[in-house]
Amino acid sequence: MPGPSFCVTRVSSTSACDNEHIIRIEWAISAADCLGQFIASGPTKCKYAIFASPSFDVNEYANAILAGEPYPPPALPPVTATKTTFQSASNGPATLPPKTPIVASTSSSGQEDLSVALAKLNFGIDDVSKQLRGVIVNHHEDLLARAAGVSELEHSLLSVRQGLDTVGVSVDKLKTKIRVPYESLESNLSRLQRLQVASDALRRISRFVTLSRRLETQMAELDRIKAAPAPAPTRQPPPSISTDALSSPTAERLTPGANRPELKSAASGSAGLLLEPEGDLERVVSQAALYISELATLTTADPIASTANADGDAAAGPDSSVTPTINQKNSPDADAEEAFQAPEPIGLEAINVVSRGIPFVEEARARVQSEMEGMVLGGLDSLNQSMLASALQTAANLNVLPSLVLTLLTDLNDAVEERVRFAFDVTALAREVGAGGKDATQSPTAGPGAPPNSAGLMYRSRVRTEPTNVTAGQWATALWARMEVLVEDMAACCVKVYALERVLQLKKDSVTRVSFLDEVMQTMENKPSSAFWHALAAALEKHSKDAATSSTFLQQTLSNGYPRFLRLFHEFFAKIAVRTDTVYTESNQSPETLLILRSISRFETVYLSRSTARLNETIASALSGGIRAPPGAQEGLAMARVAANELDSARFDVLLVRSVARNVVSAVDVLMGRMNTLISRDRMATQLSGPTANPPQVLNAQLASTLYACWSQLKTLENEYHPSVINILTPTLKNLKGTFDRLVDPLISTIRRDLSAIIARLHRVDFSDRQQPGAMADPLANPGAGSGGPSPYMKDLSDKLDFIRTQLLTRYAIGPLRAEWALMLVTHVVRTFVLHASVARPLGERGKLMLTTDMAELEFALSAMMVFDEGAGGAATPGGPTGKQANRGSMRKPAAKLETIGDDYKALRGLRPLLFLDTPLLASPSQTPGLTPLLVIHHIIVRSSHPVLTLPHALHDWSEAEYVRWVEDHDERERLALIETCLAKWEGEVKRWEGKNKEKGTEGGEDIDYVLLVKTVLQNARETK
Repeated sequence: MPGPSFCVTRVSSTSACDNEHIIRIEWAISAADCLGQFIASGPTKCKYAIFASPSFDVNEYANAILAGEPYPPPALPPVTATKTTFQSASNGPATLPPKTPIVASTSSSGQEDLSVALAKLNFGIDDVSKQLRGVIVNHHEDLLARAAGVSELEHSLLSVRQGLDTVGVSVDKLKTKIRVPYESLESNLSRLQRLQVASDALRRISRFVTLSRRLETQMAELDRIKAAPAPAPTRQPPPSISTDALSSPTAERLTPGANRPELKSAASGSAGLLLEPEGDLERVVSQAALYISELATLTTADPIASTANADGDAAAGPDSSVTPTINQKNSPDADAEEAFQAPEPIGLEAINVVSRGIPFVEEARARVQSEMEGMVLGGLDSLNQSMLASALQTAANLNVLPSLVLTLLTDLNDAVEERVRFAFDVTALAREVGAGGKDATQSPTAGPGAPPNSAGLMYRSRVRTEPTNVTAGQWATALWARMEVLVEDMAACCVKVYALERVLQLKKDSVTRVSFLDEVMQTMENKPSSAFWHALAAALEKHSKDAATSSTFLQQTLSNGYPRFLRLFHEFFAKIAVRTDTVYTESNQSPETLLILRSISRFETVYLSRSTARLNETIASALSGGIRAPPGAQEGLAMARVAANELDSARFDVLLVRSVARNVVSAVDVLMGRMNTLISRDRMATQLSGPTANPPQVLNAQLASTLYACWSQLKTLENEYHPSVINILTPTLKNLKGTFDRLVDPLISTIRRDLSAIIARLHRVDFSDRQQPGAMADPLANPGAGSGGPSPYMKDLSDKLDFIRTQLLTRYAIGPLRAEWALMLVTHVVRTFVLHASVARPLGERGKLMLTTDMAELEFALSAMMVFDEGAGGAATPGGPTGKQANRGSMRKPAAKLETIGDDYKALRGLRPLLFLDTPLLASPSQTPGLTPLLVIHHIIVRSSHPVLTLPHALHDWSEAEYVRWVEDHDERERLALIETCLAKWEGEVKRWEGKNKEKGTEGGEDIDYVLLVKTVLQNARETK
């Protein structure tokens, strides 16, 4: 335990204390200090906790006792003693019984006198001494063992101490070998760096002086060139926006940007650019810009960057070399890295020789910038790429290329936006029309010096932004003139932008081989051309929308005349296509053109809506009468003409004509939808009772004429428009034709069916020679048998054909299609009649004559069927003369001759001689021209006798009408195959008949083998194929 430390505390008190009292106080203080140290390190820590507290201060405790104040102060809580245990090495944990603690913080402690306090301290010291003796007695063995261990430890510590001494000696030697050279190196390095900075400053000053002299030479050369007479211009600028209208880039706007690591000369920067040689002015300005840029770099740049000799002078000398410096980033020691940081370069502005030359450099910069601006503007005006390339190279040398391009592009965009705003300014248009025309405020009857009337002033102020009916034409003329000028201005600006971009793309850095355009794109979001197109589109959209919203006249004029407005933009695209990559054709449209057209889509939308309104008005007018007054061919033709006119108005623009085509499709769909509601689909529409057409048939004929006229007129447009437009119209045209077919097909089918039914009545007529003896012929049963007239069915057929022609077909104003219908019906009648006549049985000589008469009547009726009344539409007037009276009272026009129906008519003409041909000659093809093998076989079977062969339809249990329909539905090969299946049955019939005759003992009356004739006809048919 360390000995007590005595300290003297000076007590500020007004009372005097004697020496004995002071000695006692000092002893109390030392005793308290000693007690506190023991308590803090011993088992009595809890009992005498106040003395073991880290904040216990002996002096403060003594002062508190002398002053009669509590300790610790009242703010600190009193500390009480608790039961304390400590570990004993031999007896385990020792427990001290709790005793009454000494608390110096009670209120009564401040009133105790000094003697009481000293007594307590003495008691505490004695108590602590007793406890110490108890601890020593209880743990003396451990203490002795540790004391012996301390003796052994001293030997080990001695060897360690010797090693530490050796290390200390080595460290001192290392300090002598490393620190001293390091300090010397550090001092020399600092001196070297100062020498480098001074050398760099001197080198830059020398370079500055050299470049200043060169710059003076270049400026003198520039003065000489400017003073010389200018040569005559070899190229006239185009009639477009003059660059005088652009806000010239000023020196403030073209402030130099960041210092460039490499400087380029005008000669070396033109690599890869096939332009005209530079003139003296361009060369001098570019070289001067290069000197100015390097001078600025010398005064502000770092030492390494300032060593670049940008003018490419090979005789620059040693001043162009770069002094090597220490790479601080490679130093492994961070502290050394901070110590070896190179000093900042010395600024040259404070050097007298440099400061005197800086004003001249600034003046030269301003002049070079002015010359550069003039070259840029002149190059854009005349589209001189060589001049423009030199100006851009000068800007690159001055480190202002990105700002220059951005400024030029901004000025061009602002100029074209101003032109667009002026073109759509209705107020300016009103002033222009008012200034150009007669003063509207002056009375027409007043003289030149008459004062303006007040009414005119009031009227003029009321309609300043809208024309009157009298001045509308003047306003429109002025507006279209403005639009034409606007197109010229837009084309001029666009060509300038593309010329600037093309030169930027061709000019490249001679060192990095990076084009100027790529360098400019680092500070711009889009290419100059793209930025121009977006700015132009935004200006057109904004100002046209504002003008259309504020002026009804402008919106109506540009909407109604949108095709003319669009043609102006076509001229714009055509003008710039020569100098740009913009394309606008039927098959290809550049995105830029679509962007511009989208900006004026407001007027296109209004134009298309009015176009749709015109189509819908025509449809509504045509269908306004409803069923009572249905539309006809004229209305269908009118609707088709309106659609064709709308398409023709927009045919010059592939996009506009597509939009109009979609409107036409919508209008035609509306037409078909409303027509479907008018079509009559009841039985009356297909009944052929006669004598005149019923109202449903008349209604359907009118509607069919409307559909056909509209379809046929629109069909003619297929060869006049681009395939993309036809692809839009084709589905609707197919639907229109399909609607027409669905309307007329039921009637055509009914006509064919009724005609076939009438012809099938041929088999009810007796064509045999049989007649009861002594009986008279019944004229009602067979009216034409003895009179030589046609048969009843033929008369009905003639009347039905006449009804179809005069009452039905003539009501369809369908042009050449009506003749096709007539030809189709005539072909059907001839084919059906020939087939029925070929199987008519029995057939005698009288019947042959009757069939001949019927054929003649049929030809006459069919010839009349193919003749129609001339006139628009050819429709007979309802309630007017019909039949032959109508034919005789009108001009008739033959649609075609019977010979045009082909093989069917040849079969009809060949059937007549076939009736009277000898039976053995029936198998000869030369005797039956125009007749098919099936017809010849039919006639052979009809003539057969002994035995009478069964006709094919009877063998299959078909009626004559069913058999004829089967023959019409199958080709010649299938027909002959059916006959071949009947041969076996016919041979069987012949064998059965011959067997019966042998049983009766009789012989046949004829030696003609009809089956052999049939086989011969079949064999000839095979050989012919």
